[in-house]
Amino acid sequence: AVLEIAERHAAATYGASTSRALDALVALAPDVLRAFDGACEARPANAARLLLTLFDVVLFREVIPLGDVRFDRAIVAADAAGEPVLRVRTRILRARVRLELGPPDQAAPDLDAALAMAGEDAALVSEVRRSRAWKELGIGAPSAALVEIEAALAASVLVRDARGHGDALAAQG
Repeated sequence: AVLEIAERHAAATYGASTSRALDALVALAPDVLRAFDGACEARPANAARLLLTLFDVVLFREVIPLGDVRFDRAIVAADAAGEPVLRVRTRILRARVRLELGPPDQAAPDLDAALAMAGEDAALVSEVRRSRAWKELGIGAPSAALVEIEAALAASVLVRDARGHGDALAAQG
């Protein structure tokens, strides 16, 4: 039940209901984390999905300390589940956390792995490319960041991902 509620709120973290969805996820975070801790071995796909529901509140509200081992455990769970989307998105989450912690180049291995795993999935490619752009900006490589943003924009257009498109445009400045 916690997973379904958290996924419903996570899906609403962009648009008119953003503040309400983020507030609801912050309030639900202790339950999500307890469920995550209990699901890692028994139901690894659910564990990865649980932590991913907190993606936005991890980055914008810091509901989990950025050095928490759950980010590593989510990748182990996603790998055990064998679901490509979970494998890519958990690596993006850990990379984004590493970007926040610094130095930015420590996010590169996760982002490189995520891009390789994304394959031809344009939505995943767009998400990885946006994060790679933030990494490039963080290390002071604006030209490389623009290349990543352009690739993210092209991929987001293919899948009609308004959020991804908006995020890439925001990164472009």
